[in-house]
Amino acid sequence: EAKGGCAIDPKKTALVCIEYQNEFVTEGGKLHPAVKDVMAQTNMLANTVACCEAVRSSGAKVFHTPIILKADGSDNPNKGLGILSGCYKDQLFAEGTWNAKICEAMTPKPGDVTVTGKKGLDAFPGSDLEKLLKEHGMETVALCG
Repeated sequence: EAKGGCAIDPKKTALVCIEYQNEFVTEGGKLHPAVKDVMAQTNMLANTVACCEAVRSSGAKVFHTPIILKADGSDNPNKGLGILSGCYKDQLFAEGTWNAKICEAMTPKPGDVTVTGKKGLDAFPGSDLEKLLKEHGMETVALCG
């Protein structure tokens, strides 16, 4: 269904914001120490907030795509290997915790869309992202996170 070469219509454009959660972007998050210096150097969070504001004002939509995992690992597709193993072992992005919540600066605004079901590194498998993009008539997708 790709339509490369078409003009970009803001009303058919989505900015998909991946994992702007306290675990990463807020002091006190377990992964924050690993990313805070780069976040500061690039002004990442403030730039993303400004980008979201520009996207909304153009008529495009912001999609928030958090990863949220059950503490018991029952919904973790690979709790025994790699990065997802660390998520299980260290209780990262655990459902119902402050760490798994979208950070305050990126709190969804009216008209934004929140994706559910992201359980791995890719935002599409197992989530409702594709369904939501189609339901909202999105043809152009930009990613950040």
